[in-house]
Amino acid sequence: MLCIKSGLDTEPSEIAGPALFLVSDEASYVNGASLIVDGAWAVSGYPNLSKFM
Repeated sequence: MLCIKSGLDTEPSEIAGPALFLVSDEASYVNGASLIVDGAWAVSGYPNLSKFM
């Protein structure tokens, strides 16, 4: 939790929503793109998580 910049627990719908968008007709013009859904973890510099394991 300390590693996630948003400081929030993730709900399954927060992952499912973007995934369902990408497989929907609304995303028919989207290709070759990455949609990062990680609570801003990527912008944190990918901290060393070994102390949490």
